[in-house]
Amino acid sequence: MESVFGFCLVFVVGCAGFFLAARCKVPTPALLGSMFATGILNLAGYYPSFPTWFISLAANFLIGMMIGRQIDRSILSRIRALARPVFIQTTLILALSIGCGYTLHFMGGGKIDLLTSFIGAAAGGIAEMAAFGLSMNADVSVVVLMQATRIIVSLSLVPFIAVICEKLGQGVKKGAMQARPKLQAFSRVQYAPLTFLGIAGSSLGVWLGIPSGGLLGAVVLCGAYAVVINKVYTFNLSLCSAAQIGLGLVLGQRITPEIVAQLWLMLLPTATTTLVMLLSCTLFGLLLHRTMGWDLTLCLLCSAPAGLSQITAYAEEIGVDSFIPTVFQTVRILSIVAIYPLIILPIALH
Repeated sequence: MESVFGFCLVFVVGCAGFFLAARCKVPTPALLGSMFATGILNLAGYYPSFPTWFISLAANFLIGMMIGRQIDRSILSRIRALARPVFIQTTLILALSIGCGYTLHFMGGGKIDLLTSFIGAAAGGIAEMAAFGLSMNADVSVVVLMQATRIIVSLSLVPFIAVICEKLGQGVKKGAMQARPKLQAFSRVQYAPLTFLGIAGSSLGVWLGIPSGGLLGAVVLCGAYAVVINKVYTFNLSLCSAAQIGLGLVLGQRITPEIVAQLWLMLLPTATTTLVMLLSCTLFGLLLHRTMGWDLTLCLLCSAPAGLSQITAYAEEIGVDSFIPTVFQTVRILSIVAIYPLIILPIALH
């Protein structure tokens, strides 16, 4: 009973942080607001004791479902149509993430372990990488700080970079691109097996000890189910917010005075790696604009080192076609979740 009361208290504090962050227009307010609110509670010594593993599993499952909805029968043809730029960009991002991870580790004087450095430097989203880092036992507070800094800077500068480049003579051209086919939506009955498969995939991934298994399991099984029945499912934004609040509660528990002291040491490494990642991705966006003939802002969103959910929402907000950036960001996040652990784990554990 005490654990239930403790969870309810922390959840209320996390929700209050979410609403405050949303009112202040903070990116990913559900995650950052709840994390900082419960982190302050923990620093004050009032964070109650209760198990958090079930919150982590549920959050991974919900975020995995959110990513999995991008998978349908047309994804291979869509990716094939963009095969060369997507492959180049994904390879570039993986290499940049590893390079920035090493930079973060060494500039931090070795106080940030390599695994945390690699995940913090990976060009994913805040929620996705927080869930990823949590499943890999990384220092998630460092991961969230890195991701939040890079995403805030990237989304803030994309419109300005586009305007400056256009004034310098880059021009704006519109290219054609295959649209995502209109598929029939899931019926209410079909959401039941989807939910079951998502939970089963997350649980199986964790039980098998697969890196980021809770996230990857839900992505694979939910996406596979949508492909088999050839329908598309929607994902309620309130569920996404609930998943991010859940992650925030877990992360807030990890914010201690020692962690806060460590974060001060990260200011220079974070600024350096963010600048390197942003400049490299901006150059790739300009190259994509020249070779493919697409709108410059669209190209910058394709290459922006931010997350799938942030880029998709931002593209819709500023009136840019979100389909092409979604393809780029989907392949990137899937490669980070599925391939990146196979690269970084042998290095980090060596």
